[in-house]
Amino acid sequence: MKRLFTTTIFLVFWSLSLSMAVAGEPKKVEIKEKNEKNEALMSAFEADFTVSDLLKKSPPKKVAILPFINRTKKKEASKLLRRSFFNHFSSLHYKDQELFLTDQIFLEKGVVVEEKMTAQEAVRLGKVLGVDAVIRGEITDYDRLYAVVYSNVSVGMECQMFSTKDGSILWEAKHVVRHHGMGFSIDPISVAITALKNVWQIRDSKFIVLADKLARELVKTIPDSSISGFLEPPKIFSLLHNASHSPIGVGYKMIFQMKGDPKMVAHCKILDMEKDIRLQEKENGEYYGEYTVHKGDNIDEGVLIGYLTNEEGISAQWFDILGKITMDTTPPATPSNIRITNGNLGVQLRWDKVKDPGLASYTIYRSNLPLSGYEKLADIQYQEYLDQEVEEEKNYFYRVSTKDFAQNESGKSDSLQGTLVPKGPTVAASDIRSDTTWHAASGPYIIGKKSITVHSNATLRIEPGTLVLSKHGGLRIRGRFFAEGLPNSRITFKQHKGTKGNVWGGIFFDNTNDHQSRISHAIIKKSLGITIVSSSPKVLNSYLGDNINGFIIKENCSPTIAGNTIENNQFNGIKVHGSSPSITGNTITGNGKTGLLLESGRPLVEKNILSANYGFEIFQKTPKGLPVDISDNYWGSNESTQVALSFWGNFVMKNYYGTEELATLLTYKTPQPLTIKDAEILKKEGDTEFMNQGYEKALSKYQRILVNQKGKHELFFLSGLIHSKKGERIRAVIAFRKAITLEPSQYGYHFNLGLAYKKANMPEKALKSFQETLRLKPNHKKAGQLVRELRGN
Repeated sequence: MKRLFTTTIFLVFWSLSLSMAVAGEPKKVEIKEKNEKNEALMSAFEADFTVSDLLKKSPPKKVAILPFINRTKKKEASKLLRRSFFNHFSSLHYKDQELFLTDQIFLEKGVVVEEKMTAQEAVRLGKVLGVDAVIRGEITDYDRLYAVVYSNVSVGMECQMFSTKDGSILWEAKHVVRHHGMGFSIDPISVAITALKNVWQIRDSKFIVLADKLARELVKTIPDSSISGFLEPPKIFSLLHNASHSPIGVGYKMIFQMKGDPKMVAHCKILDMEKDIRLQEKENGEYYGEYTVHKGDNIDEGVLIGYLTNEEGISAQWFDILGKITMDTTPPATPSNIRITNGNLGVQLRWDKVKDPGLASYTIYRSNLPLSGYEKLADIQYQEYLDQEVEEEKNYFYRVSTKDFAQNESGKSDSLQGTLVPKGPTVAASDIRSDTTWHAASGPYIIGKKSITVHSNATLRIEPGTLVLSKHGGLRIRGRFFAEGLPNSRITFKQHKGTKGNVWGGIFFDNTNDHQSRISHAIIKKSLGITIVSSSPKVLNSYLGDNINGFIIKENCSPTIAGNTIENNQFNGIKVHGSSPSITGNTITGNGKTGLLLESGRPLVEKNILSANYGFEIFQKTPKGLPVDISDNYWGSNESTQVALSFWGNFVMKNYYGTEELATLLTYKTPQPLTIKDAEILKKEGDTEFMNQGYEKALSKYQRILVNQKGKHELFFLSGLIHSKKGERIRAVIAFRKAITLEPSQYGYHFNLGLAYKKANMPEKALKSFQETLRLKPNHKKAGQLVRELRGN
């Protein structure tokens, strides 16, 4: 229907333009030509002009039309008037050089045409172009004035033809054509353009009409073949096509029509497209042709040129000035990152924007089957669509494509499943034995006192934005588990309001032997945390806070823990036993005991931020075997004293300026093993030295015992006291922290650690130590006094 309508309007344009050559009688104006012999002949012209005797006696054979100089604010004026002038000039007998050839020569040779034409400039350009004359045009008027219902439109130009032999002026003319009043003059061109204006979206159609009239009047003043003696070329009156309204794509049928002298050979071509389209004469001087766009025909704003050739082989050509042709047969990209949200009002689709300047719309398809039967739902211009014509708890499948303005369609996206779901809340009371999805719109999901198990043959998926509340029970995963939220639509796990007890059961991966399960962009609070036993899920970009532990990982597994924030948990941020997890890019801070506790195993630990944890940032309980590389981590400071207090164990810290110093501070070594009896003797000797203030000897004896025996927290405490008395603050802090790790219930250990922190100018850590002292012994006066002092009250 659209093409039929376009063709109908096109034929109206065609029929109206046929009478263009004979419409209207020109006005007679004063002529400046001095030759009395031709005065009567020239009096029929509207333009003011002058013709030299040289042009009459020895006319040039080959003429080039230079780019026109534009003195107006309308950028399109230059090309429009130059092409209009060429169309009418090409009907004369001169051998005219095609415009694109002139422009190409200038571009290849780097020629810049001076605005002011001199004799020397004309001669220079003639040598460059290989022509006998050049025509220079200067656009003086291209304006429109509106005043309520009154309008004034004017187009004007001055032209000169210069001989390239000596630079003399052979011909010059100037003229302005105007239209003013409430309506527009009824002539074939204006009526035709008005008929097509809405269909082809021609802007400034009045300017096009007046430009054609101006060019025609100016060219009329140039002497024709009766003066020059050359054979007259065929005449072309109009050239039309139906492809200027918008980009056209594969399968579009282009229609071309040209009006000119009858019984000629006619064809047309589009610049930059290597195709000639033959035009057949249907009636007297009416030539018609078609071309169907094929895949690979891509042209941006191509210009149509028509040719008419007589029996002598003399040709005329005509530029179509009404509309450029854009062929686009390359479809835009297929939409990516399509997301489906299953709601209780409908199925919501979203996808990423396709960046293509020619993009016109997105097309939504739906089917009841995943691979076939897709039917179009809608064409839309936004990156989201809500399908409300769906039945509850019935599966639908969706695909999305794109279209451009040429109606090229991309491939369809992969299919995604959507479902209309019931409104929440939903009680999750039974174990999961088959594949199940928890939908955000059906939340919150409420877990009761008993934990829910996802059995080995089942998969539980939780949609972005879902809220899960627990009255005590947790999730035990023995199958597969996917809780994948989005940065702006996280999945939240927390206690149900009013639940008795401090925490709920958390998430427990129980011997799944599965590497596919995944938690991302989730929030897990007030729980036992995530426990991973002989399982290897990925936990990414999530928040674990106010839990008992952030993670417990044990029994020979290798999960991925990356990009998470693990903070303010009661004991450890991450506890590892006998496993090799990948721990990368996490922020582990403010945990009550240790940031990362390594009981055994060799994890990958890199690019983490570990700071402000109450105990060590990383603590290795039994440092045996090869050291763990902890080089590429940040400890909250670049100061060597701060870094020295951050870890304990058998570690490697490469490329760090304090490596040797830190190794000395953190390691007690002795080459000699001790028996239990020897240790007891050394302890008594050390205590005696301590009482007699022989601190160096006492410390040496304590250190020998510490390397050989476990559980001697009081020896670390005594060592800390010795380091404090000697002013060795870093060593003192390390010793006290080790004592606390082995025996956290001793309030004196915490108090002395606070004093050591205070002397090391670490007030925040000192405050935490004194607060812990008061928790264990509320009436500790000195600790209370120091807390008030550090708080500033």
